[in-house]
Amino acid sequence: MNVEARQSALRDLSILSFLPADVRELVEGSFEEVSFPFGSSIVREGEPADALFILVNGRARVIKRGDGGEEVPLGVLRPGDSFGEMGLLDHATRTATVRATSEVEALRLQRAVFDALLEERPELRHYL
Repeated sequence: MNVEARQSALRDLSILSFLPADVRELVEGSFEEVSFPFGSSIVREGEPADALFILVNGRARVIKRGDGGEEVPLGVLRPGDSFGEMGLLDHATRTATVRATSEVEALRLQRAVFDALLEERPELRHYL
């Protein structure tokens, strides 16, 4: 992942836009680069929400299991889109599966890092 794409994805992330500069820098530096091949699940419905993701390159489909077990498409994620923040804040499980529909490069903020950031800077919860 090139530095410009990473910086652009983080700069455009709306949930970070209200953070004071020093806190924002701390949060941005805590994201790790990850990649997913075509067809792989980035997150799965029903699993613990353990990370926040920002798509940097590629596309992914959001799907949910229907009553009969069929996959119900809910939407498409493109570069710049993020998901998983509410699950981190609420300590919830994933409400949908996100599957790569191309090669995907993303940024991930792990729950442990997120919780440590909240412990160090409790006001972060207010901004998110």
